Amino acid sequence: MNTLRIWSHAWILASASVLVMLIDGTEASSRILLKEDAIKVANKEVEKLGIDLQELEIDVDRGNRKWDYYMSILKESGIPESRQRYQQYQARLQGRTFWTLFYHLKHADSHGARDGGVTVLIDARSGEVLIVSW
Repeated sequence: MNTLRIWSHAWILASASVLVMLIDGTEASSRILLKEDAIKVANKEVEKLGIDLQELEIDVDRGNRKWDYYMSILKESGIPESRQRYQQYQARLQGRTFWTLFYHLKHADSHGARDGGVTVLIDARSGEVLIVSW
């Protein structure tokens, strides 16, 4: 009877340990990087390019709508290099949740354009830099 009780307690403890490990693993994999943290990571990438952040505005692409539009242009382009870039980006982003951050010049040029910016995509789970485009 004591042996049965010991095995019973051991099984309960082992089951509880496995349950705790599963819960911890699930919680860790479902965490999403905060927008502020994604911006910090992206800022470091822009600084690596030697660009002064003080000259730029940051636009966080909610729902990745602008990025999706950009990707549709690449995909439908008649330029082979653009379609190749689309395929590279698509492969890199497959199955990932990510933040898209656009950096634009604060001041427009003489033609009203504010281009010359940088786009940075950050994995929303790991914080990994996925794409830097400029």
